[in-house]
Amino acid sequence: MPKPDFIVIGSMKSGTSTVCAYLEDHPEVFMVPRCEPQYFSHDEIYAKGTGWYETLFSGAEPGQLVGEGLTCHGLFPPPPIRVRPKRGRTMKRTRFTDEQIIGILAEHEAGAKCADLCRKHGMSEGTFYNWKAKFGGMTVPEAKRLKALEDENAKLKKLLAEQMLDMAAMKERLSEKWGRPP
Repeated sequence: MPKPDFIVIGSMKSGTSTVCAYLEDHPEVFMVPRCEPQYFSHDEIYAKGTGWYETLFSGAEPGQLVGEGLTCHGLFPPPPIRVRPKRGRTMKRTRFTDEQIIGILAEHEAGAKCADLCRKHGMSEGTFYNWKAKFGGMTVPEAKRLKALEDENAKLKKLLAEQMLDMAAMKERLSEKWGRPP
């Protein structure tokens, strides 16, 4: 039983149905008869199971690309994420540790060319120069201290925001109780 080769992702009132209708007119494309089956976004439809979902594509002829439309991205609250990558497929790890970044920058300071380093480590020159602006001239202990300070700063900002919300809510309650403007 065929499964979709592509999904037209949009939001409500953004033209997803129109795009699906144009694709449906193409002889080499099969679109689900009900353009937006909402399988991944509505619990009651998802409960019908994958067998029901696969029957939506049963009208596809061999060689046709199979697709459907999806507009659930405009829903609030957002639907649960149910689309998962196939087993064994994971995203390539792109994050470098601070120690690795400082090592790469040290190679550059030792005379290696930026383009060669970027090709060797699989990153863009923009990423390299962002790292250089942030970590240029630092040692590993200094980078660890910077990371600790950034984490502490984020926590303090969160605490401050929560306190400000609490204060605003309290002022609102007091103004309602005593009849004074906030």
